[in-house]
Amino acid sequence: MKKLVSIFLAVMLCMAFSASALAAPTVILDGQELTFDVPPIIEDGRTLVPLRAVFEAMGAEVSWDQETRTAIGVRGDTTVCLPIGSTEPTINGVVYELDVPGKIVDGRTLAPLRFVGEAFGGEVGWNGATQTITMCSNAAPLSITATVEQFLSAAETDYFSSLAYCYYEDEAAPNQEDMLPEMAESINDAIGDISWEIVSSVMLNCEEANVTVVITANNAVETQITMTLSKIDGIWLIEGNAEVTDAIFGIAPGGNFQDAFQ
Repeated sequence: MKKLVSIFLAVMLCMAFSASALAAPTVILDGQELTFDVPPIIEDGRTLVPLRAVFEAMGAEVSWDQETRTAIGVRGDTTVCLPIGSTEPTINGVVYELDVPGKIVDGRTLAPLRFVGEAFGGEVGWNGATQTITMCSNAAPLSITATVEQFLSAAETDYFSSLAYCYYEDEAAPNQEDMLPEMAESINDAIGDISWEIVSSVMLNCEEANVTVVITANNAVETQITMTLSKIDGIWLIEGNAEVTDAIFGIAPGGNFQDAFQ
């Protein structure tokens, strides 16, 4: 009997943990939490959200073509068509590829989150720690990831020089200050080839975001850096510091480099 009770409790615990893990994520659009009669689901690692509810919240008109089983959203001069079961929806006639198709769940059309959020020019962010989807209908000219990519592509080795310079500027003794340019230059020479990869992009809200980048020097030494971005006058800007979370060049993790992006 005790063994049966133990098995029952174990099964109940597993079910509780599974329900928690599969709980629908929170969806926030322009700072307001959306509610759905059919919750978002995760399928093949992709989040699907109710298309009509999100599109209408963005100000679009939504209709349904029963003959072709296609959901149609129209806002201004933009028309979005999503055939159910297809991975090739269109925006103004241009085909876009999806990893998973839209589907019908309890009478509602669910479609991949990023496609739904960006179909009318919006931005989408995902915070795995809080299971929160953030969508902003008024997108910046460059997305948060595109802003960071543009910056890193332009900066590359000069970026590391600025990090090194700022670090030593804080740490140098008075009699070493005249050596700062040479110290930064020598580190820059030692770095060699640079490559980088954006590993996470989290929108905290429609005006703040964090982007984490792993930068590799000489195909060996890696640094993980978290950049903070703010949307000012409709444009994403990288704030003037970066938190370095992994050691490089003997610099301790957690170092904060001021004015690294100036």
